[in-house]
Amino acid sequence: MLTLGGTAIGNINFAKAGKQIFTGGGTISGAINWTVNDGSTLDTGVSTVGGTGTFTVSSLGTVKGNGTVSGTATVNGTLAPGTASTIGTLTFATAPTLNGTNLMKINRNGGSPLADKIVVTSGAVTYGGALVVANMGTVLQVGDTFTGFSAGSYGGAFTSTQLPAGYTWDTSPLLTSGAITVTAVAGGSPVLNLSTSAGVLTFNWTDPSFSLQSSTNVAGPYVTIPGAVTGFTTNAVLSLVPAQFFRLSN
Repeated sequence: MLTLGGTAIGNINFAKAGKQIFTGGGTISGAINWTVNDGSTLDTGVSTVGGTGTFTVSSLGTVKGNGTVSGTATVNGTLAPGTASTIGTLTFATAPTLNGTNLMKINRNGGSPLADKIVVTSGAVTYGGALVVANMGTVLQVGDTFTGFSAGSYGGAFTSTQLPAGYTWDTSPLLTSGAITVTAVAGGSPVLNLSTSAGVLTFNWTDPSFSLQSSTNVAGPYVTIPGAVTGFTTNAVLSLVPAQFFRLSN
């Protein structure tokens, strides 16, 4: 373990296979170029590392913990906030270049979702590399939202995503809030949302593999409404027409 504190100039090269752990919540500052080489894991603890130089993670290197990276970071290896069993936050003072694997642990936490997070305190986060998400808790539910990134703005795209199986995911919020959301659970239907205005019914749902069906009897038979893909608006509903029932089906 290394305890941080002070100012340095030069290079810090983590070349040895294994783990280097920073403890004590200290800071190393100055014009230092950091390199986390293949086979090496840098556990930042809650310390500030990176100085004002460059911070480079090789393709088989790993950075983990709950600390802060203050240098200009290029990550070709793995970012793993927190520890193997606890959710945490890695903070970057400037926007990192993400070329490697971004690991995110999630936990529904009784309806108050938790997620590993990468925070960029200045500038935008530009997605790149792979996003790998692992559920550490109970079965997820529709509407569960996990925020894995926090920045002033969001852009780019992951080259690949590996999300927990058995669910349908909406990843579009990554570009607005750094989040992903569960939209359907295997064996179940997505939520059918309804709004009304001046007698007009408007339906919307998130999974295009489900079709909207209607019937004048709750027991059916139901008929698929053509052209309704994640949304449908009726004509004005009159109180004299027979009762109408709607459902989603795939």
